[in-house]
Amino acid sequence: MAVSGSTITWLHTNVYAVGRLIATYDQTGKGLHFYQDDPLGTRRSQSDPSGAQELTCSSLPFGDALSCSGPGADPTEQHFTGKERDAESGNDYFFARYYSSSTGRFLSPDWAAKVEPVPYAKLENPQSLNLYAYVENDPPTGLDPDGHQILGRSVGSCAANAAGNGCSTGQSDRYQQFASQNQAQQQNNVSATGQGQNQTNSSGHPIDKDAITNYADQHAEPHSLGKCAAYCRRAFEAGGVDTNGHPIDAKDWGPTLLKNGATVISPDGYTPQKADVAVFAGSDAHPHGHITIYDGKQWVSDFKQRNMSPYRSGTTPVTIYRFPDN
Repeated sequence: MAVSGSTITWLHTNVYAVGRLIATYDQTGKGLHFYQDDPLGTRRSQSDPSGAQELTCSSLPFGDALSCSGPGADPTEQHFTGKERDAESGNDYFFARYYSSSTGRFLSPDWAAKVEPVPYAKLENPQSLNLYAYVENDPPTGLDPDGHQILGRSVGSCAANAAGNGCSTGQSDRYQQFASQNQAQQQNNVSATGQGQNQTNSSGHPIDKDAITNYADQHAEPHSLGKCAAYCRRAFEAGGVDTNGHPIDAKDWGPTLLKNGATVISPDGYTPQKADVAVFAGSDAHPHGHITIYDGKQWVSDFKQRNMSPYRSGTTPVTIYRFPDN
């Protein structure tokens, strides 16, 4: 997005469904691109509107050696199972902790496993006792959405199959349901408009937009302190947003907002609404990005801004999120 005074020029439009980036429209002349993922969410190809493939991607089972080839240039940062890969470290961000695809291990232990009752560790399944392991060292049949849990099979019950031969390698009904949803999403990506389902937050409670904006207004400082993410997080929490596992950097707040039922709003004819959230990507000048909330009259982060963008110059991509109405 290019910002000049009160004029906004959108360079890229991202379309999401169920928290997954499925298409991008590039207004710099490269046109519309659709993305195809495998059932676990790892990018496998990119195509143009005619269905012609622009990229094909492959990787090892734990996500290592992920590479794409073809005439297209993948503009996204989503990698193994759709997670964002840090350009400097090469590690993948799983919300609760970082993951190294080169080693197939998380970089820190799962603190949720220390909370009683232990959610998945079973003595009869030694793999479940490893707090650094990724999906019990069986990535083809499991998915870890947030660094805390495994989807795809009965977690921690590998020794209980009928044959008594340890872990079953068959896919569970839950995994089949997940895979079917993922495939249906890909089939319907052409009709996507950027509007997701109207949901409550991840805990099933409605989002109080008034509480969010009231908190933001009441706690805004006279000028920026460089703490936009912390101030916005507290405003979200005041409105009932589930911020568990929230990121540190402002630029990384998108997945948490989507988890709480927010949808990505198309920039075409965009009119701000109360409690809309703008998330700015990181840049060389501002590597942590920026996040701000519209209070119905102006944009507020850790201070009350004159415009949506807090930057005086430069072009920084921004994504707009909107919580569902109660």
